[in-house]
Amino acid sequence: LEESLRRVGAIVEYPSFYPYLTGRENLRYFQGIFQRGEPEDIDGLLEKVGLAESGDRRFSTYSLGMKQRLGLAFVLLGDPELLLLDEPTNGMDPAGMAEVRHLIRQLAEDGRTVLVASHLLNEVEQMCDSVVIMSNGNLIAQGSVSDILRSDEHVRLKTTDDEKAVTILSALDWISEVRMEDGEVVVSSSRDELAEISTVLGRSEVYVIETSSGPGSLEKYFLEVTGEEGNE
Repeated sequence: LEESLRRVGAIVEYPSFYPYLTGRENLRYFQGIFQRGEPEDIDGLLEKVGLAESGDRRFSTYSLGMKQRLGLAFVLLGDPELLLLDEPTNGMDPAGMAEVRHLIRQLAEDGRTVLVASHLLNEVEQMCDSVVIMSNGNLIAQGSVSDILRSDEHVRLKTTDDEKAVTILSALDWISEVRMEDGEVVVSSSRDELAEISTVLGRSEVYVIETSSGPGSLEKYFLEVTGEEGNE
């Protein structure tokens, strides 16, 4: 069991370190306690998480984003194969979030398995290959991010008679949802089916004036499958 745990790096909730020690000293301390890696690894870890120039500052002076970065360095002590990260981009500015996304993707590409728990679904879309959605302790849905987003693809139409278009398209069994939104007809369909949609409407003398399309949203999918009214 002990050997298996050495292959796992994890940080849950808020990173907690000694405030009177520097970032570097904290990593050295925990490296010794858990016997993970070698002292010469510390500089490389600080560089990897973007704290090379801040490693000798006290932890108490770190911003929330810097504390999150130090937490990532801690997780990487001993070069584990499995990483468990809880809200890894919490408190970071957009540039910092982008850097951490890139780092997490790189860690996965290097052969590690990375499990991320997050309520920032836009971040999950950009950094994860697969998702598991849970609500009140129950497994609600799981699958690849690409499959989930593809299932929620839609096209937006402006036509010569939007109300009639909604009625016509709602009667088609190969279209799962049609609704009016912001003065446009929104159809749950891929852009590949746009020509067929236009043909069907044209037969009833309803003509498409303008179209646009967009991918699905993981946040929208989450709200649909959990029945929640807002973000969790």
